Amino acid sequence: MSDTGPVRAFVPRPDTPVAGLFEQMLEYTTIDNGPALGMLVLHDDATREYAYGPALGLPETKVGTFSQALYDAATKQSWAVISMKNGSKRIFPFG
Repeated sequence: MSDTGPVRAFVPRPDTPVAGLFEQMLEYTTIDNGPALGMLVLHDDATREYAYGPALGLPETKVGTFSQALYDAATKQSWAVISMKNGSKRIFPFG
């Protein structure tokens, strides 16, 4: 597991549900055998929002990054990967 020292500033207890793009946070919250929920949002809907990767062949952009290594870690660790394209009926507009 990576260094989780800085993570403790944001996630004080390992059993706190967490969503984000930081592998260290997900590792910290799901390391024990107790209840845990680790989620990642995959921005893969260029029509309604953004699509960025390079995971799953999505384009690399300046908006964000979702690496193939992070996607592979999510699969290995059984973290939920939520697709904006397939998992959201409505995406709210900005502003």
